[in-house]
Amino acid sequence: MIDPLWILLLALALAAAIVLWFWSVARPRSAARDRLLSGLEGAEAPPGRPPPRPLTQRFRLLPWAVALVVAALLLFLHVPTAMALAAGVVVGLLTWQWEKARLFKLQLLIENQLADALDLMVGSLRAGASLMAAMDGALQ
Repeated sequence: MIDPLWILLLALALAAAIVLWFWSVARPRSAARDRLLSGLEGAEAPPGRPPPRPLTQRFRLLPWAVALVVAALLLFLHVPTAMALAAGVVVGLLTWQWEKARLFKLQLLIENQLADALDLMVGSLRAGASLMAAMDGALQ
């Protein structure tokens, strides 16, 4: 029989390893974000114009809210607890995958539009148009 103390120590070591891994991934991202934002400190949106917003929007809590609602609904319908929780987790994971696929699709669409705009600008500049005319043509 395994001593419960060893199980607790193993769980604590695993939790510490997970926290250390997340910290090692988050630290360079945070440093890069700080360097990037340090150049934008003096930049403000012109008066009367709202500040810029991200091109894509994440719904990080949506999958788990849906999972909670599904599990609560199944428990309300007197489905066994284990099955209701398992169904909630499965629905949450499926919703999470859907949200990631939606975000990937939006990012791919933005990248394709950016590539098309750059191709239009390069063609216009090679044809002898000014930079502003090339940007206006890509915008149209």
